[in-house]
Amino acid sequence: MIPFEFEFYTPETMEEAVELYRTAKLKGLTPMYYSGGTEFISRARRNEIEVDIVINLKEIKECQMLSLEDEIFTVGSAVTLSDVIESDIFPLLSDVARSIATHVARNKITIGGGMMSHLPYKEALLPFLLANSDVVIAGENGLRQTNIHDIYKEGINIYEEEWVVQIITNKKVIEASFNHEKRTRQSRINYPLVTATSLFVDNEIRIALTGMFDHPIRSEKIENIASDTSKDKSIRVASMVEQVEQLPNQITDSRDGSAAYRKFVLEGMFHNILSRNEELSK
Repeated sequence: MIPFEFEFYTPETMEEAVELYRTAKLKGLTPMYYSGGTEFISRARRNEIEVDIVINLKEIKECQMLSLEDEIFTVGSAVTLSDVIESDIFPLLSDVARSIATHVARNKITIGGGMMSHLPYKEALLPFLLANSDVVIAGENGLRQTNIHDIYKEGINIYEEEWVVQIITNKKVIEASFNHEKRTRQSRINYPLVTATSLFVDNEIRIALTGMFDHPIRSEKIENIASDTSKDKSIRVASMVEQVEQLPNQITDSRDGSAAYRKFVLEGMFHNILSRNEELSK
């Protein structure tokens, strides 16, 4: 049971949602945008958050879009993981989504909710980092579109009053070959010890990880090492792991998996990524 009272609104337009948020702030209230709702409910029950107004974005048509038109893949922030899987327009995204939570939970978890999650993993974000996707954002000044890497730093960083409407990705990228591996302590749907995703685009190996740190990462230095086929695969793998160790954030060390074990798992994943690239190059 949620231990506080709040007002719940379901606007039908982006403008209405923004106005609800603005008005709440002017009244000194605490509003919150709501997409899938699974994390809001669990955090509220644990007394981690308390809000006065919840603004449900799920009925806004722009947030419900899931289409491939004119070489562009568009997915709205209110689209569920189950909808993404069923459409299978972006195969890597579908594959990642299948590994998240249970089937019942995937019917509720949304793309936007996953991207803005307070959990450290944000697995559904990885394909968009690899694809260099654009993000459409709504706020008091209307809509703006920006590259995901311009607003991503240890999570999606946008203004308090803003919210993600859609993610836009080029068709060429979503059709690229990929590799996706997830390791958990126990069952497949647990939070990851390590998840490694990769896209193979124009002779480049793009790599994004989560579980190693308290946020997902994509490193140009790691990708440059991976793509340097002049060096032996084992040398590249060792250099890639070393580069991970040199990143400024501390590798996660927890009861679920030590830092040393995560590095061991990651080494095998890097080896598989490079092996996959060799297969595609033949």
